[in-house]
Amino acid sequence: MTESYNVNPVYLQHDNQSKMIDYRHWQIGLGKRFNSIKLWFVLRMTGIEGLQAHVRGGHKRAKYFEALVKKHPDYELLFPVTLGLISFRLHPEGVDEEEKLNKMNERLSRMINNDGRIHVTGSVVEGKRFIRLCTSAAHVTKETIDEFWEICQRFGEKIHRPESS
Repeated sequence: MTESYNVNPVYLQHDNQSKMIDYRHWQIGLGKRFNSIKLWFVLRMTGIEGLQAHVRGGHKRAKYFEALVKKHPDYELLFPVTLGLISFRLHPEGVDEEEKLNKMNERLSRMINNDGRIHVTGSVVEGKRFIRLCTSAAHVTKETIDEFWEICQRFGEKIHRPESS
């Protein structure tokens, strides 16, 4: 039964997959087949106005984070902000070898998640590994985005300039 709900894209993979039961395979799926029922539940809980306010708030926070990333010379955006999702990566000046950048970003993602305060997902498109931050979660605020950005920069500095840490 659990195999029928099994979905395992890159952004859901983790180090402990084989060590424990993954209950996400025991629930309403992440695939398109279940989107309508998930939308129905959300509309029943929040109403159309509540859903609109939530989406607009997530997008506003995403644009705020986008501005922070654009200001920093060691980070880049990979795609335009989509609703509340930002795709970015560590790309220090002078480092252009894709394999090295991928390893740096995989390490950065692990360090952020192992820290335990913020959770991010990673992804790979056209051979480029990057980090995805969702600003549409229920408890995300400008303050949590600022906290995340400080964590990200500190760990990014440790990766790029280990001697200065």
